[in-house]
Amino acid sequence: MDYLRAFYSPLLKNRVSKKNTYSGVCKTFQKNARARRKRGGNMRKTLRNQIKANLLEELNRNGVFSKFYLDIVEDYMSLWDTKNALISDIEKRGAVVPYTSNTGQTNQKKNESVGELLKVNAQMLKILETLNFKPGLVVDDSDVL
Repeated sequence: MDYLRAFYSPLLKNRVSKKNTYSGVCKTFQKNARARRKRGGNMRKTLRNQIKANLLEELNRNGVFSKFYLDIVEDYMSLWDTKNALISDIEKRGAVVPYTSNTGQTNQKKNESVGELLKVNAQMLKILETLNFKPGLVVDDSDVL
């Protein structure tokens, strides 16, 4: 038994308590998460602008310049923002969320964002069909030999 104590005693002296290690990890994680959210917001705005530009470019390619179609593109982008907010809510709270009933009991129910996300995605696809956008092969001139 003494040989075990002799072997482990130097290790135990240099050991950091679990509480200190855990709080340090949590603080670091929170700091990194804030930085990722900040960067993600900028990336999301850039992606939003790229998507909108691609939609408008496709309208130009199709020869459609009506304000009606431009309004539909704005509707599509609003739905895109809503979709991202729903995805963030699902990532944050999960697919199942706790709630307190009238009797004071805490139960779990399905996150309503999940169902709404499906509806928003379906509407976005309908808008793309309305604009006559179909997925196809994009030819890049730089790939031609």
